[in-house]
Amino acid sequence: GVRGGCFPPAAAKETPPGRFLSPKVSPAGTTPEEASRSARASEACPGHLRRICEVGREEGRQPKVAPSGGRRGEGAYRRVADGDTRGATMTRRTRGVEIDNFTRTILEDRPRYDFNSNLPQLVGRLFQSRKIEEDTILSPPKKQHHLKRLDVAIHGDLGHLMNNMGDGLKNVEHINAKAVTVSERSSLALANFIGGRETRVTRLDLEHAVILPRSAQAVVGSLGRNLSCLHVNLSKLNLDLGCFEELRRVLEFNNTILDLNICWTTCQGMSLYHLGKGLRNNKGLRKVDMSWNPLGKLVEGVKTEDVMRSLSDALACNTRLVTLDISNCNLSVLHCDILGQGLAENTSIENLYMEGNSAVLDTKGFMRLRGARALMNENAHEEAGWTTDTWRLNDFETYTFQIDAHTGPIGDAEQIYVHLSIDDWQGDRMERTQSGFTLTRLLPPAVVWFFFSDGQRVVISRNQMIRRHPRYGILRNVLDMSHGVPMDGSMNRDSMLVRPRQAQWANMEINHIIKQEAEWDLLRSIFASRPGYDRDTIQEALESDINLTKLEAMKVVEDHDEIFDLIDMLVDKYQHVVGIFRYIAGKDPHSDPFGLLFDEFMEFCRDAGFVEGDGDTTWLTDLWRVTNVELEEEQGNDAEALSRFEFLEVLVRMAKKRYGHVYEGAYPMGNAPLAPAAYCLEKLYEDYLVPFATRKSIGELDVFRRTHLYTPACSRALQHHSKRLHRLYKDFSKHPSPYQRGELALGLQDFLKILFEGEVAPHTWQAKGQVTFLFVSSQLIPIDDQAEHHTVLNFVDMCEAFARMIIETELWKEAYPSVEEYTRNGEYSAALDYFLEMFLEGFYHLDAVSGRLVRRLTRPKNLDRANTDKKKKKKKLKRRRKTKKQRSGGLEPPPPRPPPPPQR
Repeated sequence: GVRGGCFPPAAAKETPPGRFLSPKVSPAGTTPEEASRSARASEACPGHLRRICEVGREEGRQPKVAPSGGRRGEGAYRRVADGDTRGATMTRRTRGVEIDNFTRTILEDRPRYDFNSNLPQLVGRLFQSRKIEEDTILSPPKKQHHLKRLDVAIHGDLGHLMNNMGDGLKNVEHINAKAVTVSERSSLALANFIGGRETRVTRLDLEHAVILPRSAQAVVGSLGRNLSCLHVNLSKLNLDLGCFEELRRVLEFNNTILDLNICWTTCQGMSLYHLGKGLRNNKGLRKVDMSWNPLGKLVEGVKTEDVMRSLSDALACNTRLVTLDISNCNLSVLHCDILGQGLAENTSIENLYMEGNSAVLDTKGFMRLRGARALMNENAHEEAGWTTDTWRLNDFETYTFQIDAHTGPIGDAEQIYVHLSIDDWQGDRMERTQSGFTLTRLLPPAVVWFFFSDGQRVVISRNQMIRRHPRYGILRNVLDMSHGVPMDGSMNRDSMLVRPRQAQWANMEINHIIKQEAEWDLLRSIFASRPGYDRDTIQEALESDINLTKLEAMKVVEDHDEIFDLIDMLVDKYQHVVGIFRYIAGKDPHSDPFGLLFDEFMEFCRDAGFVEGDGDTTWLTDLWRVTNVELEEEQGNDAEALSRFEFLEVLVRMAKKRYGHVYEGAYPMGNAPLAPAAYCLEKLYEDYLVPFATRKSIGELDVFRRTHLYTPACSRALQHHSKRLHRLYKDFSKHPSPYQRGELALGLQDFLKILFEGEVAPHTWQAKGQVTFLFVSSQLIPIDDQAEHHTVLNFVDMCEAFARMIIETELWKEAYPSVEEYTRNGEYSAALDYFLEMFLEGFYHLDAVSGRLVRRLTRPKNLDRANTDKKKKKKKLKRRRKTKKQRSGGLEPPPPRPPPPPQR
């Protein structure tokens, strides 16, 4: 039975010369009646029907004519033979095969006609004399071509058909026997044909075929001798234990089969054992479909666990399998646990189907038991991660997580883990690189929340999207992969950076960090726009100041080596020296806070102890004048004041003057060398500058920032009022900003105006001096002291000035007395939050209609001071009533107060 077709009758009226016998020639041995009847049939029938009749006449055999009232199809044959062509040229599909009525009549009436002597020769001659195209039996006679696909879709014996087709089946690549009944003789012929040396069959489809188990065993065994078949479909067959034994031998020795389908084959017990052994040693299979088999069904005399362990070993050892379908196989929790152990060792399976069993698959492709915690970690959180019944690699997207010191506060951590919500927050170990840590993962089409940790601290990346988790209410990184996953196409296996089940999760305790707040990050706070200090930045500013001085030009130091020693000694003390300079220069509100006048310098020398009482100050005056000399006219510093680098130069000159002659006792002849500048300045710093700074409470500029400003509480307080603070900075800034072209910055007079309008600082000389010191102390140390940007405040500098005012001064005490309740207990961030709430309320209010900040035309009454006055009045009135009752005898007099402690 071969699927074929016929050409139109119009195209078959003329018979090509030389290919068939002429219809006018009568073979020997025919009677006149038969000759006349054949002539009439030849003239009335189409050419291809005439040729079929003539094929039989050539060999001297005539089809037997059935009597009247015979079987179905005999009338059509008789009508054709008598010259009646009605219905002879019509085509009909019989069991998937297109043949004409005449050929169908012959095939259906084969028991009545001589089958062994007539039909095989007719079909064989037909194949040899006609062009055979793919899926076609009858076609126009053009070039010789062989059959590519053979559909076994008719009842009958295929043995003679295959033996007599000759070269017609030489190039058959696809044998289709879906839903047909294959006899034992036909199955043996099919097995011999598949196992032949010259066969080129690449696809064998026996789905739902009716075949005996021993016949199926022969067909399956023939695959062991076949080296061309790539796709084998044995689904819905009644395969017994012998068939699976043959299949085991086939899989062990035949590595050419790529696709094997054995679903609905009642594979269980020892059949599954043999299948597992075959898969374990096979090195060619890419896809196996064994779904809808009772793999987990109990079989008498067979331990299901041992059988399942053979399949688990096959998954662990087979490194070529790509697709595995074991859905709806009645696998229990124990069976899935055994299979999961073998699957965890496999990194080649990219498509896994597990529907209808007691397990699901997670993001990495590991198997998790249904209704249980994660299989790889017993400390899994109660929040379920992302799981699926069908795991396909094409549904995932590769993504690389990275974190380093520039993207997160990881510190000096030796190991960093990434925790994903789709993984039930399990820790995944990251690989260490030169710059930080990195990890490439497969992510499903979902919204992924994640954070990093070192096992104790929670860190979030500042270069990723940060949102508040809807369940825990804490900040976490979030990544939306729902629209970025390629649902179609395939990934390049050679360029993939990660494989399924490539690495397990880290065995670590995670319950204490899941709901933990993320580590506070300075570069993710309101201070993110401000550059931080490090040793290199301080050293760069110090070297800039030393290069601007005249120490080497005026031979204060001998050579470059002494300059380098001076820088190495001063780099750790430089911030403290700059703080002392800013305190001295900003003490007088009427002078320039960025330059040191002569009177201010002399007052500093007296306070520091360089001059005792009415001592001689001539040498200090000379040093100030020599230091203030400008060797270059284009240098833009003030000629009447010392700048920062000149203050550093005068300190070196004073140190040389005070401690430069320490070696004179060792050289009695008077030629003693001067002490090095580094040694002299260090002695001056310890003997004079440190005691002076201690008395005036002048510390390093970064100490306040590290202890009070750069804290999570202070950052939250400033962030809470950031909108009003930005509006305040924008409204009061009048000076050109050196940071952004076209923007304005906050100068000293602008800052004074803010505090005066806010009724914080009184209009006194002392208050102005404190505000000036706040202004200069809130600035970072610029590298170039001669630049203009060190005379204005940016937004973060203004925020620091407010924080310094609350913590380091008491300017607010009269206007906002309630702040003292917080500062007394050391709650500086709460004090700052309360102060900003009351202070900014006097400048702006939120419009209920538009929802915008609106500047107040008139400042309202200070509610904090009013509430404080009311409390004082109530306390005073209560005290008076209590005293009045005591005088009238209603209350006992209070006990006498204890004597005060003795004064030291």
